[in-house]
Amino acid sequence: MTQGSTLEPVVLFDSNNNPLAVTNGVAVPATLVGIPAMGSDGATTRVILVDSSGRQVVVGAAAQGAPIAGNPVITGGTDGTNAQRTKLYTPSYMASTNGSVGTGVAVATVTSIAYLFHPAAVLERYEIYRIDISFGGGAGATSNVVARGAFITAEAAVPGGTSQTINPTDRADAALAAATVFRTGATGAPTRVAGDLMSFNSSGPGSNNYSWTPTSQGKPIVIRSGVAEGFEIRTVIVTALGTAQQVSITFYWIKL
Repeated sequence: MTQGSTLEPVVLFDSNNNPLAVTNGVAVPATLVGIPAMGSDGATTRVILVDSSGRQVVVGAAAQGAPIAGNPVITGGTDGTNAQRTKLYTPSYMASTNGSVGTGVAVATVTSIAYLFHPAAVLERYEIYRIDISFGGGAGATSNVVARGAFITAEAAVPGGTSQTINPTDRADAALAAATVFRTGATGAPTRVAGDLMSFNSSGPGSNNYSWTPTSQGKPIVIRSGVAEGFEIRTVIVTALGTAQQVSITFYWIKL
């Protein structure tokens, strides 16, 4: 062949005499033999996987929690440790003091107002997205009470107080594990983790209201699956009261 020569076009055919190169939009003959598409994992060539209907499988082999039937396209992300798939909705729950809990009156009095807790046997992850705290009543012009929030790792052997009803926000959703408790007014102090995540100050008699929610870029308060863990709001009296303030609390969280 000399320089400037023109190559004749070559068309490849399969064993059934079908051309392997076809024009877009042309019906594919039933006897056409396909050529497997290939890819690479960076070290080894791999055939691109399709399901029994010829749809390309575009998700990984692993699924959250249990195998998925079929090959759905799912979206997801990471919680910082594990892969988590995106859900259309997540079961959510609320619980409250169902009234109020008194703070006591003497300086340095610590009162457990409310906590959400589950033991290590519970394999449910809870993410707290909102805590509302309201103070009312009390007497003493210079009185001062601080509400503090911290993690807990165990209930007292005899916790006392009241185990309140935990309500799903959709009554069709399943209840939480039976060992999960939302306890108010516990007389036996839970085991608290050092360092408060939040503090709110209520000065003087009357009403004061506070709400906590995570920042737009941050995590909620997490009670981990398979870990004895919870979160508590307690009050500490800094300056004596003539009569106790009453505290009402509502927790809002989801289950993963």
